[in-house]
Amino acid sequence: MDNLGTAGSLTTVNVGYFRNYLHPSGLAKPATTEILGQIRAKEAADEEARAKVKAEASMLATALNTIGKFTIKKTAGTGDDKTKLFGSVTAQDVVEAVKLQTNQDLDKRLIEMDDIRETGNYTVSVKLHPEVTATFQLVVQGDRGK
Repeated sequence: MDNLGTAGSLTTVNVGYFRNYLHPSGLAKPATTEILGQIRAKEAADEEARAKVKAEASMLATALNTIGKFTIKKTAGTGDDKTKLFGSVTAQDVVEAVKLQTNQDLDKRLIEMDDIRETGNYTVSVKLHPEVTATFQLVVQGDRGK
């Protein structure tokens, strides 16, 4: 219900509201020791699942930090513009480079990087979890088009 909480949450309401509306409608139950135990067990399972997700993100962050450097080759100009790329390096390019070297899938929306339009070294961060961020170097090399 709006303004009262979500399913499975513990909320205090007026006795008359509970007795006349919430309980007869099947929207709420009294807080018995059995229900409180179920709520605690659900919270413990949710906490365990969150810890597992965070641990997996930390392991991936450690792997990315250990490797430290990923290389992308893009078509670059010739003559005076050897450092200029045709197009730019996108987050999808970074995802593919990481997948190629580590066999790990990343979400391109989680990658934070500058606009890359020239060859060189760049720092890229990936927010794997709200509390875990991996940072690595991206080496962009110019590949001469034929």
